[in-house]
Amino acid sequence: MAETITVTLPELPFVPAATGEELIAVWKNDRLGRIDQASLRGTRTYSGPSGPPTLPADIMALRPKLNDRWRESDTGDEWKVTSLEPFTWARDGNVKGADGVSNVPGPAGAPGPVGPSGPSGRTQTKFAAQTIPDWRAVILDVDDRFRLADPSNPLHRQRVIGVVVSGGVSGSSLVAQTAGDVRGPDGGFTGGSTLFVGAGGALVTTPPASGWRQIVGTAVGAGQIVVALGEARVVSDEGTALFLPDGGFSSPASADEVQAGQDGSKYVTPSALNPALSGKLGLAAMLQAAASFNQPAATKTILDWLADLMIEGAELRALGFKGDGQSHPLSERFGTGTAGLTAARAVFPRAQSLNEEIDGHAIQRRIDIAVRDGYASCTVLPRGSVALTSFPINSTATIACHVTSPGPATIKCVGTATGCWVHGTEASPAASPFTWRGVDLDSASSAATTLLITFFGSPNIGRGQCLTLQKARFNRGTRGWLIGDMPRGLTVDDLQVFGADFQMQAGGGIEIKVTAACTYGSFTYSWKDVIVANYTWGWDWTSVAALEGVLFTGCHAYNGWGLCRVVNNRPAEFYYSLLWEFNGCDWEGLGFALDFYRVRGVRVRGGFWIATPNTASRPLPTGTVTDNDEVRFVNFRDVSDFNLDGMQFAAGGPGGDAVRTNFALVHTDAKCSFGVIQNSSIFTDHATATCAFRLSGDRLATIVERGTKLLLWWGAPPVTLYAGTGDQPYQISESDVAAQPGTVSDAGYYRLKGLSTQTSDAQGRITVPLPRRSGGALPFFRQAPHVTPVAGNSNTAAPSLSLISTSSTSFTVALAGNAANVTVAVYWTAEGV
Repeated sequence: MAETITVTLPELPFVPAATGEELIAVWKNDRLGRIDQASLRGTRTYSGPSGPPTLPADIMALRPKLNDRWRESDTGDEWKVTSLEPFTWARDGNVKGADGVSNVPGPAGAPGPVGPSGPSGRTQTKFAAQTIPDWRAVILDVDDRFRLADPSNPLHRQRVIGVVVSGGVSGSSLVAQTAGDVRGPDGGFTGGSTLFVGAGGALVTTPPASGWRQIVGTAVGAGQIVVALGEARVVSDEGTALFLPDGGFSSPASADEVQAGQDGSKYVTPSALNPALSGKLGLAAMLQAAASFNQPAATKTILDWLADLMIEGAELRALGFKGDGQSHPLSERFGTGTAGLTAARAVFPRAQSLNEEIDGHAIQRRIDIAVRDGYASCTVLPRGSVALTSFPINSTATIACHVTSPGPATIKCVGTATGCWVHGTEASPAASPFTWRGVDLDSASSAATTLLITFFGSPNIGRGQCLTLQKARFNRGTRGWLIGDMPRGLTVDDLQVFGADFQMQAGGGIEIKVTAACTYGSFTYSWKDVIVANYTWGWDWTSVAALEGVLFTGCHAYNGWGLCRVVNNRPAEFYYSLLWEFNGCDWEGLGFALDFYRVRGVRVRGGFWIATPNTASRPLPTGTVTDNDEVRFVNFRDVSDFNLDGMQFAAGGPGGDAVRTNFALVHTDAKCSFGVIQNSSIFTDHATATCAFRLSGDRLATIVERGTKLLLWWGAPPVTLYAGTGDQPYQISESDVAAQPGTVSDAGYYRLKGLSTQTSDAQGRITVPLPRRSGGALPFFRQAPHVTPVAGNSNTAAPSLSLISTSSTSFTVALAGNAANVTVAVYWTAEGV
């Protein structure tokens, strides 16, 4: 006979539900044995400053097992895991107590006297939520009423509470047997047969071929059964391969095996589960076949292996989800023609064509079931899976949408899909929170795609943190992400958005729209460690409503025109988009790192800002407003209260952009005011640069440039130029005045000095010109300064000087005695505003 491994074990009893105390089979010392589940798993104690986590992703991160505990470190309160399906923390005392005395129950005392025998089994009495016939398996619905168990509904798995023996109409009080022996009307059962949950909760001897299956008991006679609720297991695509025979991994020795010398009191390992048998399906091969996209490491225990398969994406696999990155159209499962499409729509009502991918439909169906039953949608993709979708998956109607994966997972749009996921549109906005963790998006579609759309619209969503996205990559979309009318509390951390390689997309990698419908305001956005590449703009913002409080930390944009464009077109003239902060952000592109219109309160700290030659001679992006197409690192229009601190600028040589002769690092227009540009470091060999800073403003001396370090500055352009009329040009540049030489305060008080050697005219007078600002047109002084002239050497004895007149552009002195034709060195100082 075939080689077997034997171990003496008693027959396993039926149990009403999985509690962690069941005996399970394990390999130990090259033998198959049985120990209780809790002994294998052990228990652990976690702790934290508050109660145990409730979010699925936070719970999953702990990988808790039955009887594990959570302790609140401040109060000493403890909870214990009492159920995994559904997951339940149960309060379990306090280790401190009122006076530091533990309230956790101590060890059990001696057993008391034996009481009288009670009734066999247990029961639950509830009202019926629908008409329930005799002999039906039921669940407890959200309203604490009995409802018929449905093995095709993933949300019913592990929720069977018992068997209703005598049924009744909706609203009637019914009794469900939860365990033990029970008699009732003739159900047509055959004694000794195993009973499963069937369609409509019926007790059947043939288990369902899809969805989930669960043993609920064994028939004693036509109208008598023993209720023993087993585990509800997901049906795999490989049929019954994952469902173990009666008794678990091993079963009693057969008559033939006893005759062959096998001990009849021992259990033997079925040959199909013995990986040592040549030509047979070993356990490892069987499990890997059930999850080809999730092949566990060889060092994993059998228990962990099974846990991976049953926990990660079990509900999706029950609907036919593959996740192997290959095309699996609906026709592969349902056949072709009208009959095939009808069969597909029976499972996936949204199906339009048998060419559509089953992965996308499985995810969409899980969401639709949650919407139907009023639950939050939680999509958990198995680690390593790549799911294909031929249409954008839609979660707009969910109470809350959570998408996550315990490891790398990807959703890829294919065919002519216009994207991967939609949580609201401008025409049909979402009104529910959205959370996304650890799931990448990709495009192989032939159509223009927006990989993710999140568009909101309900005034009630303007409270709390409503959108969180972490640890994801969006690849090859025409547009990576569209965010519309996002209210308060967007948090994005560790995101990469990459357009197709070597192709600059026309729009933004991340586009944000705030429409007139956003009456609740769009506030408090946080971006951390986000990289965008191969898009015209990294972030492209347009707003006609309130938009305030945006923080960028460690964010980057490459291979485009700019990092961030903000266009505020709110009709109310008084409104400015408020509070924009960039910390340690970097940019490399063709010429507009920051392009802001009607913004107030901008802070930029540090970062490396690099312009590259426009070798492809691309035109400026649509909507970019400049003077004579001047390329600018920072283009501020109607921006006030800004501080650019410690920015490092670099610009490559003209290269293919040789025709461009207008180039600036920072530009402020005639409506800007109250800004500081300080401690800049400039590395540039752009020989055709116009200037470093082009300054104008809506009032005198409110924009200040100071502390600039010219580490490399070719082509001898001025550091600062001034534009506009009236008070607009009269801004403050420390670099400009220092070249005269001179100094200036932040209030615009100048101190200049110089030496002018001239010959007096026939009246004995000398007129000395005062220095002008860069460009040669504008004086430093708005009004006549205070001038102190002193005569130096001359072709005769040094004469004394008298100051006759002063203006903002010059002063005139007269020599003593009005001596004519005398050459005099006039040393002077000038102070004023």
